[in-house]
Amino acid sequence: MAADIVISWKGRFIGLHQVTPPEETNKTGVARTSHLRGGDKAAGGNILFLDGHVVWRPIEEMAIRGGPNDLWF
Repeated sequence: MAADIVISWKGRFIGLHQVTPPEETNKTGVARTSHLRGGDKAAGGNILFLDGHVVWRPIEEMAIRGGPNDLWF
């Protein structure tokens, strides 16, 4: 399984605590989640399953499942 990065920190989806090197972020050194809605809210993410199909999962159907920051899937 693989998924888009949907991550938050203290309720925010942009300007996150740095968890990756700047060259792996959006080139500004500020980490942010994928698929933002309204500029600062997560819309959801794509999930790739082992059989090759991909499903869009809205943020309302996701849950925080761990990590040093909040990882959603």
